[in-house]
Amino acid sequence: MLFQLHIPKTAGTSLFSVLSAAVHPGRYHVALSEQELRERTTGYALLSGHFGWDVLALFPERPQVLTVLRDPVELILSLYGYWRAHAHEGIFSPETQRGADEAASRPVDELLLDPSSQLRANLGMMMGYLAGGEAVAAGRGLDAALQHLDSCAWVATTLTLDRDVRVLPAMFGLKPMAEVPHHLVTPERPQRIDIGKEALGVIETLAEADCILYDRARAIAEEQQRLYG
Repeated sequence: MLFQLHIPKTAGTSLFSVLSAAVHPGRYHVALSEQELRERTTGYALLSGHFGWDVLALFPERPQVLTVLRDPVELILSLYGYWRAHAHEGIFSPETQRGADEAASRPVDELLLDPSSQLRANLGMMMGYLAGGEAVAAGRGLDAALQHLDSCAWVATTLTLDRDVRVLPAMFGLKPMAEVPHHLVTPERPQRIDIGKEALGVIETLAEADCILYDRARAIAEEQQRLYG
């Protein structure tokens, strides 16, 4: 079984669309809760969802984990843009809605410099997902996240996703992969050049672990190309 560990704003929806087309029809699912995931840990070829590493304990047998990482600056700017664009659509949980409301009413620099903002609270998101809650709480988040990333069956980056998916058929015996579509794109989001030096420094400091993980992901993706590309 393949399990797509979908970190938000890392092209996971786009990836799932091509993965699901490459497995047996009806044997894939995106779970919205841990209970929904638990009920499908057998009999499926592909599962996905916004879950951290801890949910692997729900599977009777360890699945092959696939994940995509993104440049931490690009990730937080994409999250801000997405929240801002959809703040008034009623699609978020109460906690996320708070972040969306902030994004809709305040500039990105201001939120990054505000220690109480929801946007700033999401810096380091990739480490949280890859490490799992227990490891983060124990103060060993980065070490656990690096170990878990190294144990993934396939790793990609959003920057090289079009290239990285091409090795999936050789690695997992899947059908040839279609071109990766671009879902949930927010074209009007801020760009790196739009944020000030101080706000950029906040990202680089508070998301330092994510920067390390992103560099490791790039190296893993390059090695996969050497072996299977």
